[in-house]
Amino acid sequence: CLAELAQKEHADNTKQYIDTLMKQSAHLKEKQYDVGNDVLNAILCHYLSELDDDISVKIVGKCRNDMNIDAVDLCVIVSNLVQNAVEYLRDSNIESKELSFSIEEGNVYKRISVVNSVDNNVSERNLKRTIKSDKRNHGIGLRNVRETIERNGGKLEINIRKGMFRADVIWN
Repeated sequence: CLAELAQKEHADNTKQYIDTLMKQSAHLKEKQYDVGNDVLNAILCHYLSELDDDISVKIVGKCRNDMNIDAVDLCVIVSNLVQNAVEYLRDSNIESKELSFSIEEGNVYKRISVVNSVDNNVSERNLKRTIKSDKRNHGIGLRNVRETIERNGGKLEINIRKGMFRADVIWN
């Protein structure tokens, strides 16, 4: 949006857009997360700040800014996974709500894991369906994650066990 406004030399619209972003992101200062990567930090701070205080959040691990993956692809992968978890936890009626984000960076591989509690009736079979009313524009997040990580030579592993949804993204 900013690039488009700047290219068309709409200075007033550009300034207004930036002012709106600044107002909307003021809450990000309340909860800060730092895993060592600027893209991941921005995603975590943005989405996790939307969670109520009764939701247990655990962040584990550190990594470098250069993770051998394009920043836009990293954003697509992590923002989809974290946004899905946050929206589910925020909108569900389950009693115990937990979200865990972990990052591992080994010599050969990198792994990002997003784990969140889910209702016991959630299964891998019904993951492809969105619960949002706008089905045309929603329900493609996990497919985008899978396509993006596979394009980068990695894989997405998903499993649901004992009321916990787990997504692991692994690449070299």
